[in-house]
Amino acid sequence: MLFQNIETIDTADQYLDIAFSRAGKQASAIRGRTKGTRLQKSITIELVRIKTVTKELSGTLRRIIKTFPSFDDLHIFYQELIKLHFSIDELRKALSSLDWAAGKMQELQSYYSTKIKRCRFYFDVNKVRVEFSGRISSVMKKINRHLLFLENARKKIKDFPIVKTRLFTCSICGFPNVGKTTLLSKITKSQPEINVYPFTTKQINIGYVVSQGQKLQLLDTPGTLNRFDRMNTIEKQAFLAMKFLSDLIIYIFDLTESYPLKDQEKLFNKIKKDFDKPIMLYLSKTDILNKTKEGKEKIKRFKQEHPKTRIIDNKDKLINELIKKKKELL
Repeated sequence: MLFQNIETIDTADQYLDIAFSRAGKQASAIRGRTKGTRLQKSITIELVRIKTVTKELSGTLRRIIKTFPSFDDLHIFYQELIKLHFSIDELRKALSSLDWAAGKMQELQSYYSTKIKRCRFYFDVNKVRVEFSGRISSVMKKINRHLLFLENARKKIKDFPIVKTRLFTCSICGFPNVGKTTLLSKITKSQPEINVYPFTTKQINIGYVVSQGQKLQLLDTPGTLNRFDRMNTIEKQAFLAMKFLSDLIIYIFDLTESYPLKDQEKLFNKIKKDFDKPIMLYLSKTDILNKTKEGKEKIKRFKQEHPKTRIIDNKDKLINELIKKKKELL
């Protein structure tokens, strides 16, 4: 899904300036080699001018339409992601207005080409061309607000996470700084930016594991105890990813308690309630805990408190368990 293919969208005035400039160059290019009477030359030159303007503008508008995805064909994750920012119906309306404008311009070209050909005096030809330019400019200005809307939409859409919607997907979630991004980088060899202060995940980091002939997609998704309507944009993206993309959730507990364990438990229970997905527990920072007797006891006690949940504390074991789970679920 390459939303980056959507081209930058300019204003109506910018497109008009480009079109009229190119039409002027085309007219100048044939002026010296056009033969006939003054009237015949004027007709030939102005036909080229209005054809160039129409081709430039209608072609640009239809190219913009083609670079936007078909929203009905988008995976539900992307449909819901778009709805976070703007209405799909409004997007469709804006794109439809561009299609209308492109068609209207071709109608105007046909009408004014015929009108130019019927001119009996050369000075009438210029009058018709000026009239055509005014009508074309009016059409473009009518859709200017739609162009501005689409450019704003493009800026948001191009920053959407690019995920493989048909690949078996696991969401890594938990509180900030419990080791989600570190785990992702270790098992997928990806190099996401890792920071050491709260709420640093500014995007959904993505990595891939290929093992035992199987490929997995892993998403580093920030967790939150907020209700959906109180989440920030990244948290909402993560929620939608877990809901619509994830086949399995890996929840990370940090027993060194970078966040109080009761809060980590609360988030874990919330995720179990919100998402009807298989969940694996992963214990991070066990290398630190295993250095002390107290730490070892903490790990043992935690496993006893979660007897029905598969708990993993080694990345290699985790990969094997993920492959095993994938085979079970598919």
